Amino acid sequence: MPELRPRALVIDKEPSVRALVCELLARLGFEAESAADGSSGLARMARRAYDLVVTEAWDVVDALRRRAAAMPVILISGWATAADAARARSHGVRLLCKPFASEELAQAVAEAVRREPGGTR
Repeated sequence: MPELRPRALVIDKEPSVRALVCELLARLGFEAESAADGSSGLARMARRAYDLVVTEAWDVVDALRRRAAAMPVILISGWATAADAARARSHGVRLLCKPFASEELAQAVAEAVRREPGGTR
């Protein structure tokens, strides 16, 4: 029986960011998929279970917390403020500021999955 890889969904409007994050997640052992915006990402989540979500949008974070409170989430932002960092902590979300190194993403993934086990699969 083949080993199931954890699934990750990357939601970002920038195709290059989606591609890079998906590639890095694949190197970390994830089956990574992407969506260009929050509504299409949330629609994907209604059809398929994921173990991790990486997004740039607070509306996605808010929707995920209503639907799947324990879902590990990483929020990536090019314009994060101290208020964003505080909000991320209060939502149990790991915040990464663009640009970030692959090692930072790997650490964020490890922390997110360890802190919020289980996803929704």
